[in-house]
Amino acid sequence: LDEAAWGLLIRQARNANVLGQMLSAVEAHVSCDQWPLRAQQSFLAEKNVADHRYASLLCEIDVLSRALAPGNIRPVLLKGAAYALEKKPFSRFRNFGDIDVLVPHNKLNEVERLLLASGWLTTKVDEYDQMYYRRWMHELPPMRHIHRGTNLDVHHAILPLTARYKPDSGILLASVRQSSGLPSVDILCPEDMFLHGAAHLFCEGESENSLRNLLDLRNLWIDSFTDKNSVVVLVNRAVELDLTVVLALAG
Repeated sequence: LDEAAWGLLIRQARNANVLGQMLSAVEAHVSCDQWPLRAQQSFLAEKNVADHRYASLLCEIDVLSRALAPGNIRPVLLKGAAYALEKKPFSRFRNFGDIDVLVPHNKLNEVERLLLASGWLTTKVDEYDQMYYRRWMHELPPMRHIHRGTNLDVHHAILPLTARYKPDSGILLASVRQSSGLPSVDILCPEDMFLHGAAHLFCEGESENSLRNLLDLRNLWIDSFTDKNSVVVLVNRAVELDLTVVLALAG
């Protein structure tokens, strides 16, 4: 590539939220010192941002878990935050704009009370928006910390209540595992992590992040489903969670 083509590639990758992953993949085949200077600078910037993002995530998740501790509630990290905290091989450059957690539906009021007391406020002040989220969606209205500006989505399910497919959150929560990155929080089991990623890609409307989410599925597959037995477990789990169509699309 000449410099103009490099510039286009970097802009497109940045727009798709996969710039760090893309440059890391290129580096595996072409040494960084052979790139144009601006491409090298972009990669260095992505490395610095990734390190800062991970340090900030650790701090934020620790604060979040301590905020929910009085209610004896362990948040279950979802998507990008979970990948990063578990230090998945592909997660270093994974870009995410908010933190997603899953909690039991019967704990939502307590969770919201504890978060409000710790400085997280709703970003949806319109009465209709509040009603819409609480009646039809799979999460509380999005929240943002009053001081740190952290964005937080508190889920009680992985798909909206109006969705065609109805994965049981109780089944998901019964199989969570303690995070290796921070013992005060949990993550989904590998099968549920993959199925949630597939459901998010094929059943929700974030078209601007479609490439990133597709790469997530590819990387999760390589990370956890490299033999026939693990694939059989995944298929059986999809049946149990009413996500067989979603898994078929991911395949």
